[in-house]
Amino acid sequence: MRSTLFVLCCVLSACNVEATQHDNGDASSGDATPVPDAAPQPPFTALVGVHSGKCVDVHDSSTADGAEVFLWTCLGTANQQWMLVPMGDGTVSVVVHHSGKCLDLRGGQLENGAAIEQWTCLGNANQRWIVAQIDAGSFALLSAVSHRCVDVTGFGTADGSPIAMYDCQYTTNEAWHP
Repeated sequence: MRSTLFVLCCVLSACNVEATQHDNGDASSGDATPVPDAAPQPPFTALVGVHSGKCVDVHDSSTADGAEVFLWTCLGTANQQWMLVPMGDGTVSVVVHHSGKCLDLRGGQLENGAAIEQWTCLGNANQRWIVAQIDAGSFALLSAVSHRCVDVTGFGTADGSPIAMYDCQYTTNEAWHP
């Protein structure tokens, strides 16, 4: 498995995150190179679905733990702005701007269909993600514990389409760009 520095419009380059190159339908967390903890903080940016052109959004700009995360028309609001923060082990935490909370696997669930929510950042394994390059313009987010991808369920494109974890297929509903 090759590793390559994947630049996401200065987002990942600003935090010196090395992404895992997607080859032969398989991505691995083992190839990610640890990032120094003192790396500069990247800016906030939207996570836009390749298949829909819509953004990852925290429902109603909620600041509560457990708030649902889903797909919504990109509005440029703070509940659609995310920062990939290096954790020093080749993984990142994905922090939303409006609440400062992290993208989280609900209840630490690891199976297909596990819901994704926002939760107070604790640095737990269920809040750590691997950035895997799909092509020159898009990437997948894999759970560091389940190695499943952040996926728009059923290729949904409507506002409110759920986002959950599924086995990685590296299809457009699992592909994101800033």
